[in-house]
Amino acid sequence: MFSFSGDFTVDLWVQFENTDRSVILAAQNDDFPHGGILLEANRRNGNDQPGHIQFSISQEYQISSMLFKDNGDAYNFNDGRFHHVAMVRRGSTIYLWIDGLLHSSLNCPIQTVVRPGQMFFMGAAPGSLNTRGYMSSVGIYNYALDDAEIRMRNAYSLIYRIQGTVTLEGNPYQATVRAYNHRTGQLTREVLSDINSGDYQFTLYDNSHIDLMVMNKQDQNIRYRVYGPITPALYEDLP
Repeated sequence: MFSFSGDFTVDLWVQFENTDRSVILAAQNDDFPHGGILLEANRRNGNDQPGHIQFSISQEYQISSMLFKDNGDAYNFNDGRFHHVAMVRRGSTIYLWIDGLLHSSLNCPIQTVVRPGQMFFMGAAPGSLNTRGYMSSVGIYNYALDDAEIRMRNAYSLIYRIQGTVTLEGNPYQATVRAYNHRTGQLTREVLSDINSGDYQFTLYDNSHIDLMVMNKQDQNIRYRVYGPITPALYEDLP
């Protein structure tokens, strides 16, 4: 039997265009502090903020979307596009994932949710806090999906790709191509270019800026090159 008192994951795809506070999904106790789950649009850290998303497990504990991307651009989720949102509890920690990225987490007490009230989708009571948009593919699990599973659920349709060709003195060349996060320096991907064409490609879960390093692990006489920052390109891979 499903319960919000233990580990859980609720994920969905949502598109909204309104700029006022509204409910995307809610399943809460009727009594204060209204334990359960509440996902709101145009809300951040307990305040109205257009373009953001807030996940609450009660009146006392909530987490929200980040303000800025790695490249410095502001996040804005009321852009008329579909976004994947996952709300997760694992033990005493709750997580908010949006479009395959962990936006926020918070340690909070295990709550007892005896009996959530009605479930609300794209609004609260009739005529109250309505969300103007669409929702699809709602998933409810009585366990916490791991990071890779959440990323894969997002990546089934929206994938970012880097591709190119390695050459040496004008000829195709097989080399190791590494991608590092431009901001953190973390290694995110490593692939080998094709021995005949020199071509390579790999997919990423977001369009954060990366730096590319091209090198030959076997031949230390071949110098490496670094390129960046580079922005991955978005492409569709619909099921």
